Amino acid sequence: MKKLYFIIAILFIVHYSSFGQSLLGNGTFSISGNISFTSYHDNGADNNRTVFIFNPSFDYFVVDNLSLGVTININNISFGEYNNFSWGIGPSLRYYFRAAENIRPFAGFGYSYATEDATISAEDIKYNNIILNGGIDYFLTDNVALETIFNYTFTNIKLPDEYRTFYSDSDISRRSISMGLGINIFLR
Repeated sequence: MKKLYFIIAILFIVHYSSFGQSLLGNGTFSISGNISFTSYHDNGADNNRTVFIFNPSFDYFVVDNLSLGVTININNISFGEYNNFSWGIGPSLRYYFRAAENIRPFAGFGYSYATEDATISAEDIKYNNIILNGGIDYFLTDNVALETIFNYTFTNIKLPDEYRTFYSDSDISRRSISMGLGINIFLR
């Protein structure tokens, strides 16, 4: 009976340690995508805005638990009777913490530059975003995780001159919070 307990303990240790080493180790690639929703109101504007965001991301683990990557932001923005589309791209950094065998909390930082087709101008609206995020990856298998993510975004917006009718300044600062849900696939 002691041998059986010993074998079970060894198998558990081997499984647990191999899961921890291979999962988010140096040389691992991650492909993820999440969908989030945010709603905000700009000071000085008459309309609330609703934004649905799709964020595919491609990451590489440079050391265990630390990934560098590229994130793409694809946004559908609705306000009043208008519906605009914007997209952006930028670098990201993410660090994973060990919590349990299949639960890995993370904290991240990113930047993106985005453009939006302006409704009343030939010029694009330009966004500079600094993104702080955190969340949890819940591993369904060794390589696939369900991801929840919370983003806090600092945005500086440069509006075309035609927008001065609606805004007192063509440079706007905004802070927004969004929550997303997605899938993360890890490839070694």
